[in-house]
Parts: sequence; C-alpha cells; structure tokens
Amino acid sequence: MTAPIFGKYVSALTELDLLDVKNVDETYYLKTTDKGLELLHTYHKLRWLLWGGTFDYMLVGLLGRLKTDRQEREKYNAYIS
Repeated sequence: MTAPIFGKYVSALTELDLLDVKNVDETYYLKTTDKGLELLHTYHKLRWLLWGGTFDYMLVGLLGRLKTDRQEREKYNAYIS
C-alpha cells in the first residue's frame, strides 16, 4: 500500500473509530478493531464480486481467517502475536 493510500485508510478508520492506538514505551501501535476488520472484509468481498480476480479472493480468505483467529484468542483470553 502506498503512503498516500495508507494515510487515507488510517484517517478513515480513525474517523469512524475503528482503530485502536496503543502507546508502549513511547512507540505507538495501531490495531484495527473487530468492526474495522469486518468493514475491510465486506469491502473486499464487494470488490471481488464486482471486478473479480484471484488476489482479491485470497485476501477475502485471509481476512476471514484473521477474524476467526481473533475470536479464538478472545475465547481463551490469550494474546498471540
């Protein structure tokens, strides 16, 4: 993702309150909330349906796996990096 597109993406997530910012040892970490991941997943599903392409299909699969992994972590209250 290019810097201008990444900046717009982060701005949009921040504006919609879909981004968590954590400050650890004077370093800031950005993490997309679960609702933010759902939005991204829905966007890529729609994009794949409208324009197709194998890369988008793989990305939709990866986003689904990420959501499942997050749910598993919450289920056991564990942190997996």
